[in-house]
This record gives sequence, C-alpha cells and structure tokens, in this order.
Amino acid sequence: MTSATIPSAQPATGKASIHQEKGRTRGLSFIFYLLEQGKAKLLLMLTVLALVLAGMAAWSWVAFVIAFVSIPLFGAGVPLAYLIYRSRTHDAGPADWTPYLDWKGPKAEKHKGKKVPMETMYEAYMAGELDFTQDPFEVLLKRNQIFSMAFTNNDLKFYLKDMLGQNLGHSIKADEGDIAHVYNRGNDFYNWFLGETMVYTSGIFRDRDETLEQGQLRKLDTVCKYVQMKPGDKHLDLGCGWGTLVAHAAKNFGTDSTGVTLAQEQA
Repeated sequence: MTSATIPSAQPATGKASIHQEKGRTRGLSFIFYLLEQGKAKLLLMLTVLALVLAGMAAWSWVAFVIAFVSIPLFGAGVPLAYLIYRSRTHDAGPADWTPYLDWKGPKAEKHKGKKVPMETMYEAYMAGELDFTQDPFEVLLKRNQIFSMAFTNNDLKFYLKDMLGQNLGHSIKADEGDIAHVYNRGNDFYNWFLGETMVYTSGIFRDRDETLEQGQLRKLDTVCKYVQMKPGDKHLDLGCGWGTLVAHAAKNFGTDSTGVTLAQEQA
C-alpha cells in the first residue's frame, strides 16, 4: 500500500452526512430483476401473463398469441423505441467542433456542423480516426455543446446482442470466464496505469498537483466515512478487485472486512 498522505484529511472518527436519494429510477430496478430471471423464467412469466389476459378477453388461441406478442412489444419495444427517438432529437442541434477535434476519417463530413454522438467520438478516437487539438479534459468540459448523448446503432447492437445475451445467458461459469480473461493478464499491467492503490474508480482531488495515490486514498477515506464505518463493523466487498478498500477499512476504521473476487490474480 502506498505511503502517500491525504492533504486536509479529516480524522477517521468523523461522520459523513446521511444522503437519501429521492430521484426516479424509471423502472431500472424492475429491468434488472427481469434480466436476472433467465430465459426460461422470462418465457414462463410471459406465458402465464398472456394466458391471464387471453382468459380475461374470452379465451381463444388467437387472443393468447396476440397477448403473447403484445406484452413484450408494448411493454418494452415501444418504450425503447421512444427512448431512442428522444435521445436522437432532444439533444441534437448545430455545433462547431472543429476548434477541438481533428477528424481524419469520412465521418467528419457526416457530422460537420452538428453535435457528434459521444459513442461515435470515442470509438473514432480509439480507432485513430480522430484526435483532440486541445486538452481533452478541457474539451470534455464543453461536452454538452459539442457532443450529444444519443443512442447510436452501435449502442443498440451492444444492448440488444451483448448485454441482453450476457445477462439472459448468465451463469457462474460464464462470469469466471469473463473475469479471468480480463484480470488474470498480470498485475504489472494494471499497476502501470492504476498506480500503487490499484483502484479503478475515480479519486477525489482538491488540487491539480496532488498525486493519483493521494486522490485515491481520499476517496477510500470518504467512502468509509460516508457509510459510517466503525471498529467491529462487518464489511463485505463483493467484487473487491485487489482488496484496496477492504485493507483500508480494516486498517484505518477497525472493520472486520472480507473481500470476494473471481480473479486469481487479484486479492
């Protein structure tokens, strides 16, 4: 663990404010619940619901088929289509991105004079087709004037094929394969860009001159205070990565911490 100090750090006994979310989830919890059920259970749920609706409308096989098709169509298809339409219209508009981006590919002409979808921008950047002519951080501060948050065709392909496929075909063996492929490639690779703390999520910085380790340690400290950890508390970190939060909480807040990960190269 790094020996970096946290500037202006509060003592570990300090309490974080209690924050209560009141925003709308827009059905996100229900969507996650459905994805967790798997193909067989979803088909069974759809069949039972279609039978109930068909029975309420004077039973017939035609009524059952109509209900069976209509439930996913109007329950998911229409709202999704409207969401995609709205994402492509409400955030659209003219924009001059030429002072910030150097686009080398044919897509430059396609998006000339209008906002560039965020997904299009970062895919083009990773493919070497686009580059920033100014500090990327400063450009992204202007993201609402330059980029749009629209669903692209690549987004739709990912959600319909990859995300739904992975979740509906979810299994422990599949999880182990996904994790091993990513995280068992060697800790020296991750240390190269994560630093000594080996933490993915963003740190909390109060000064441009602070190191990565200082920002990460402040973040870990803030998390522990936010949930009001105290000596003797039981702390379970599912997907703990390299165990940085587990070690930090146990050492600095006296918790009984346990971390769980599927990757052999991690904690």
